[in-house]
Amino acid sequence: MPRNLPVLALIASLPQEVGPLVRRIRARRLPGLPFPAWEFRTGAVRGIVALAGMGARGALAVSAALLERQSLTALWSVGFAGALSPAAAVGDLVIGEAFYRVGPAGELRESAAPVPFVAVGSLLARLMAAGVPARMGACLSPAGLTPKKLLRPHAARLPCPILDLESAALAELAAARGLPFLALRAVSDAAGEEIPPFIAHAVEQSRPPTFRDALGWLQEDPRRLPVLVRLWRQSFRAARHLARGLAVALEMAAA
Repeated sequence: MPRNLPVLALIASLPQEVGPLVRRIRARRLPGLPFPAWEFRTGAVRGIVALAGMGARGALAVSAALLERQSLTALWSVGFAGALSPAAAVGDLVIGEAFYRVGPAGELRESAAPVPFVAVGSLLARLMAAGVPARMGACLSPAGLTPKKLLRPHAARLPCPILDLESAALAELAAARGLPFLALRAVSDAAGEEIPPFIAHAVEQSRPPTFRDALGWLQEDPRRLPVLVRLWRQSFRAARHLARGLAVALEMAAA
């Protein structure tokens, strides 16, 4: 893809989040970058799917690298999220319509509002018509892993709040650069679920858990197997729905 070609950048954290999408749109691995990335073309839409690892720092660094390399037309924050209320079930897609940074005590600070890439109401209608469970909500982004119980009192007034580490920072970057923005997140864990401590340790190191990690966790305690199987199934469902939802959003972008 030529350097001066305007592109749409999809920023994700984990390969599990966008694997089904990359296969669906037949994206090709993009060489020459210090992070995993794939380029694609869907109709008149050209884009890059990039993996930044978990956390705002990586998401901002990857976005900055893409901005130096390409003329971006828009920035999307895509991937998994945790539900903070029963309004969203596992596998549901949530379209971010408000973004909040989360402080150390769970307090919220609303981020600058970027220009929406599409009318969120229109995208919601298209997703529902395509049979993809979706709703609009608020993306809450702490600096690191934060127990949901700490956030629920602050998020209670928000419609369909979800938890991810990157969307608020990317929304602020998009607002500062004047880039149209979309946050589309698939719920991978329900409101009553917390990340198990043995998985949280890997997440805190800003790296995706590996199969070797899973074997080590089971060797330490075989009783973790049901937890890992449940989380794998939920992640698989979330990734599948996310790929379908992003395909709808890309169709809208190409219209």
